[in-house]
Amino acid sequence: MAADTWPKVVVTALASPVLVLALSALFIPGIVEDSNRTEALKTSRLRKSIDVGDRNREFTSKLHVLKTRMQTFNTQNVRGKPSLNQLRKAQKQFQEKYTEQYLALDEMAWWWYWDVKREAQAFNLLSPSESERMHKLIADYGENVAACVGALHPLWSHLSSSEYSLRANSQKTITAFEATMNSRLGSLDSERLLLVNEIARMIAQSQYDPSQASPAS
Repeated sequence: MAADTWPKVVVTALASPVLVLALSALFIPGIVEDSNRTEALKTSRLRKSIDVGDRNREFTSKLHVLKTRMQTFNTQNVRGKPSLNQLRKAQKQFQEKYTEQYLALDEMAWWWYWDVKREAQAFNLLSPSESERMHKLIADYGENVAACVGALHPLWSHLSSSEYSLRANSQKTITAFEATMNSRLGSLDSERLLLVNEIARMIAQSQYDPSQASPAS
């Protein structure tokens, strides 16, 4: 066969429906599988990053409900000027309601962020280096949560104690505790939001493809 006829043969072969179908059957499933896997990872990362933000908002909401309950309890008593018996009855009701809401906070406050890390590892959402960074961010977030809960304690301890009253010395103590608590929680809220944004961004923007990772990684 003459050399100048080879291009025609190749073109003719490539134009053959049978050959096109054969090549499609060979390559397209792999392309589709890679595309589906990439989209599945992208969707999983987006959902998890949104979940991180939702969980933090839930914690912040429950935390501030407790803060508001304490401040409202004392404000209402100062305005209403109840008798000592009425005050102690109101105090008992306050203690019961506060404890109920604290338990609701405690139920979700200490575990969800570690679940995020475990799920990211289990579903290969992050590279090994990203997982290492994630561990540090999660640990910092946990310390922040503990500090937030601790910031509530001084005011709660006073309001729930027998030392609580409407007298000037008790109210002065409450004012000082409230100022410290509000300042501390404001700083912690800002720090926690930065951590959450970085965690969510890391998950959502990760380009890690576990199918391309070497066994050593």
